[in-house]
Amino acid sequence: MFFNSKYALVPSALMILGALAVGCGDDDGGDGKDNNVDGGKPAIDGSTPGTGDSGSGGGGAAPAPLTDFSGTLVSILAVDTSAPIPTPHVVELLNPEGKPYNPTISGMTAASSGTITLKGPADPLMIWIHGAGTETYDTAILGARRNSGDKLLRISSAGTLSLANSSGGFTNKPDRAALAGTVYWSQQGVRKGTVGCVKYYVDGKTTNDTEQDQLYNAASGLPTTIDKQSQTLTGGRWYLANATVGTHKLKFSIDDGKTFLGNEVTVLVPFPRSAASSTTKAVLVQVGIDIEGDKNPTPAGCVDPAP
Repeated sequence: MFFNSKYALVPSALMILGALAVGCGDDDGGDGKDNNVDGGKPAIDGSTPGTGDSGSGGGGAAPAPLTDFSGTLVSILAVDTSAPIPTPHVVELLNPEGKPYNPTISGMTAASSGTITLKGPADPLMIWIHGAGTETYDTAILGARRNSGDKLLRISSAGTLSLANSSGGFTNKPDRAALAGTVYWSQQGVRKGTVGCVKYYVDGKTTNDTEQDQLYNAASGLPTTIDKQSQTLTGGRWYLANATVGTHKLKFSIDDGKTFLGNEVTVLVPFPRSAASSTTKAVLVQVGIDIEGDKNPTPAGCVDPAP
């Protein structure tokens, strides 16, 4: 997913999320919600922008110069390109507001090899991988970068949906999307490891956001209920099961919100499940959070529970 780390996590057999460097903008003036993202489904035919119930579904032309980026479509479990997804998928670039460019920048992954090359604007990129039928479901990758060294475009299979819902104890809402992420320790933009025993806070809340089903990931990689897991494991993974469409402000803390690691981060959920291309009507937005510092802020004594 184009993230820069020699410490990229190897997904477990049930892992349903990935990670990347954060890089999306805030277009709402700072209230934590985006008032400009329309309800329509962006076009995928490469020529005509989508339209919603209000406003234009498409963005402006992509800024020049446009340069190539390439990737290979693989499952969320993949660590290399040895088993690409052979079914062609639409891959589209979205602008910083989460809307398609006009004209759209999209293409199909190659049959069998799963490869694709698109000519896009400067980094960071927002990539929408459209789900295909009942095989996979839609993925939005925030803040992708060409020089990351990781050229895998990871997408979840439809089979993980019921597993995540069951383990996390939530019900998917059509007007929402899942926002999944990992907290990284970084030095000068280079990821050195993950941050464990950290809590995240959404849109200024000081407690767990039950309205958006705020969760963390268990050792299986699946989200689990708060009573079982109330902070990240050493792998740093968290999960907002029913995030509202628009921008969200995220803070991260290792002392229950008394102090926070790094700066508040703004991320964008570009579209809801109802706008998904896949038959399953599911959306996973993937994001990585970079905490800069001289040492890993994971508290001493932070260990994962025994399996």
